[in-house]
Amino acid sequence: MNFKEIDPKTMKKLHEVELEILKEFKRICEKNNLRYFAVGGTLIGTIKYQSFIPWDDDVDIGMPREDYEKFLSIGNKEIKKDYFIQSGKDYKTDWVPFIKIRKKYTIANEQSTDHIDYPKGIFIDVFPYDEVPKNDGFVFKLRSNIIRILVETVMYKWKIKKLKDCRRKIFVFLFSAFSKKQLKKMTYKLMTLTNNKGYKYMTSFCGAYTMKKETHLKSTLLEPTSGDFEDIKINIPKDSDKFLKQIYGNYHEDPPKEKRVNHSMVQIVFDTRKK
Repeated sequence: MNFKEIDPKTMKKLHEVELEILKEFKRICEKNNLRYFAVGGTLIGTIKYQSFIPWDDDVDIGMPREDYEKFLSIGNKEIKKDYFIQSGKDYKTDWVPFIKIRKKYTIANEQSTDHIDYPKGIFIDVFPYDEVPKNDGFVFKLRSNIIRILVETVMYKWKIKKLKDCRRKIFVFLFSAFSKKQLKKMTYKLMTLTNNKGYKYMTSFCGAYTMKKETHLKSTLLEPTSGDFEDIKINIPKDSDKFLKQIYGNYHEDPPKEKRVNHSMVQIVFDTRKK
């Protein structure tokens, strides 16, 4: 199944399941006073539609590293039996340094990982945000580039990512001498290197864009406001318009169909228990 051609009925049902997962995530956060905020397509959807972007196929949430780690430590104990939390700490599927919260007895099989056998339930994504200087020039850029290369190297080892850039290939091949466990450890150390040092900015090293775009004032993220999303209210950055313009530019204008990026699902099943 090519997700770009998914029928509206299936997309609607997928959104319903993802909203269900989001509600469970929100419940755990509110019970344990954990901070979070909508990012990416979920934030755009909240601002523009008070709902999902019509072609978006997932939910994107950010958390300060401190709250993210707390969620990891308590999540699988607190979460209802229909869901589970997937991370590199619990599974061998450690090619991405963030959390996926999945629903049991469902399948959302992405094209890039179709060849890997692991639990592939319908999911939402939760990304850690780390403290950083606003922009410390060469060192900041070097650090973010190394993190991206480390993540790409793990993905290369899993045969998920094909490398086209020659310079990237050289670095990935060099880092391939390290084990996945070592690469993951180095990634974590670099991501958290400047936490708890009093810096006024935060960034998502897992983001798809440059660090200049992904870096925001800490107060924007840690003093969120509330936004309507479907039938619930969720936390959104304090100045969401500025946050989104910094990353996407004119986010009010829908991109052309060929640029509406998604996860390219090859299989979606809403209940594997049905025969």
